[in-house]
Amino acid sequence: MYYPVRAIYWQLWRRHRIGAALDVLYLVAAALIVALLPVPIRSRVVGFYLAMAGSGMLLHVLTVFSYGVEVELSKKDSGFPPRTFTLPVPTWKLVSCPMFGGLAAIYAVWIWAAVFVLRPCGYPARLLSPAAVLAAFLAVIQALAWTPFAEGWMRIVLTTVMLSLLAAANFVLVNLAGIEWEGWNVAAFGTVWVAAWCAALAGVSRARRGDAFNWPAAQRLIQRILEWQPGRRRAFRSASHAQRWCELRRGAALAPFYVGVLLVMLTPVLFVERSFGASKWGLVLVAIFLPPMIFAFLGTTFGKPDPWSKSSISAFLATRPLSCADLVAAKFRAAMIASAVSCLMVVAFLLLWLAFAGNRDLVLQALQGISPVKIIAIALLGPIVWWAFVWKSLAEGFYLGLTGREWVVNAAGIAFGSLFMIMLGAGLWLYFYPAYLPAVLRWTSWLLGVALAVKLGLAAWTMHALRQRRLVPRRQLLQGLAMWCAIVAAVCCGVVWLVPREWASAWALTAGCILMTPFARLAAAPLALAWNRHR
Repeated sequence: MYYPVRAIYWQLWRRHRIGAALDVLYLVAAALIVALLPVPIRSRVVGFYLAMAGSGMLLHVLTVFSYGVEVELSKKDSGFPPRTFTLPVPTWKLVSCPMFGGLAAIYAVWIWAAVFVLRPCGYPARLLSPAAVLAAFLAVIQALAWTPFAEGWMRIVLTTVMLSLLAAANFVLVNLAGIEWEGWNVAAFGTVWVAAWCAALAGVSRARRGDAFNWPAAQRLIQRILEWQPGRRRAFRSASHAQRWCELRRGAALAPFYVGVLLVMLTPVLFVERSFGASKWGLVLVAIFLPPMIFAFLGTTFGKPDPWSKSSISAFLATRPLSCADLVAAKFRAAMIASAVSCLMVVAFLLLWLAFAGNRDLVLQALQGISPVKIIAIALLGPIVWWAFVWKSLAEGFYLGLTGREWVVNAAGIAFGSLFMIMLGAGLWLYFYPAYLPAVLRWTSWLLGVALAVKLGLAAWTMHALRQRRLVPRRQLLQGLAMWCAIVAAVCCGVVWLVPREWASAWALTAGCILMTPFARLAAAPLALAWNRHR
């Protein structure tokens, strides 16, 4: 018979042994690659590539030691496995085993990566303070995931706020306060870890006795805000309008919330010029590309019939008197509203950036070499194209979540991640061996042609499947195709006109615009929902 602590760790190892073995294998392989590379090639670019490729290990550690596979954010119950509550083990042991295990795993992974991967590649990576920050993040997530709440939204809000405060505290300690000795970071975030352990102990104790954390003042405030909303008691104009309101309430409204929190975290950077070095445009680029980067990860989640559930579509949702096309259209409209609100937040942040001395002069200097006609075109059409790109980042992932099958989502994530890492590796290879760049450019046109043929073939198959299964009327299909062709033609003309010829050829720009404008992924959403709805 195993001792209780050993038995708990054995359960964690048994359930995740394959993933843990792959993590260890990657750490050893990365160290061997760095050790065997010649010194001229062993640069920071290689270290960055290996770190990016291995960043999924930290997410795996978070999932394992927070029981993330069993946690549903919208549920009121504790994310701690209920089967462990009946074990003859005190609560402090139940809590301490995964928390200390996560702490040890974080430190082991980071120290190995810093000593054998990052430092040999030229990164001055510290050994203790980054691991202390990551361990504090993990402990806070564990404490909030294991605490039962009276309302499911409390966990989502508190998790976002607490993680944002931790990120802001780390930024203040490293940049504003000028703290160089990593002992201060270790002490500060070690205190956070101890506080999170106490909170996790209290939360699991509540869950074990069937209690829940309640926040009456916040509940009363939310209730008053909902009652104050104008038109709250007004009847919906149609079933589609009601479904759009439901989609906004269920998940799409949280996307601007995440963008707003991260913009608040970026605001202190405005006062610290050295954070971005000599280039002040770095902060502008981060703010502009922040919504599409966030929405690209949230698209699959919000595409689910129930965004915060891991199960397939429920009978209540499947039997609503709306077609699959109407349900998907409601999601698309909700995504448009969420994207517009997020873009307005970024515009407010950029206006604040312009208010600082010297930034207006940078903008005027950047516009000096551009003709007034192009400046007017960029000012008028740029925000619309940017908003459409943000909406695309969120909506093009809906079809994966609408399938209701976890294996489809996981397979697509692995495929996209592998493709990204292959492209990143190819870019690094060309960076070290630029002599092969002309040969690669000669093949680029053929590769673009193949990609276009695949995209158009998938679009034709999707339209045929929609028409054959009578999910979308023929008239709407033709209208959607005509709209897509008009958008592609307008975007191609604008890009070819604005981009200088020495940067890229007209064929490459046109092919890129066609590939970047989604059609098959958007049209596949009703097919995915029908596959989920009629099983």
